Amino acid sequence: MGRARRQGIDHASINAILAQVKTLLKRYIETGKPGVIDMKQMPRMNAATYGYLKEIMARGEVSAVVENESRILISETEYPGIWWVIHHNDKGEPVTELLEICAFPEILASHVADMREGCRRLERLLTEKRSPIIAN
Repeated sequence: MGRARRQGIDHASINAILAQVKTLLKRYIETGKPGVIDMKQMPRMNAATYGYLKEIMARGEVSAVVENESRILISETEYPGIWWVIHHNDKGEPVTELLEICAFPEILASHVADMREGCRRLERLLTEKRSPIIAN
């Protein structure tokens, strides 16, 4: 990051957010209770401060995209158990931005009802006479 960009960084805000993240991560490790920081509810950060926070958190090994009524981008940060989750509206604009502290964001978990439906579809596929899977 260039020197000019660093000049506008609010280090107090960065330190406060990182301290909160550390507290939530320690709590999760000790109790299993997940935590969430809603970045849209934080005092308005300027672009330099936001960019520096993203640089500090960095991208980790895992990322996912959820496509449903909206688009959700999920990225593990450099720090395992800390996830950057951005929900976009149908116009592609970010509407919610969260730091989730957990093993993995709940949005990635399969729902039992969905798994049951998937099992039914597999059963139908395997019992169809013209199934591409069943060779005669």
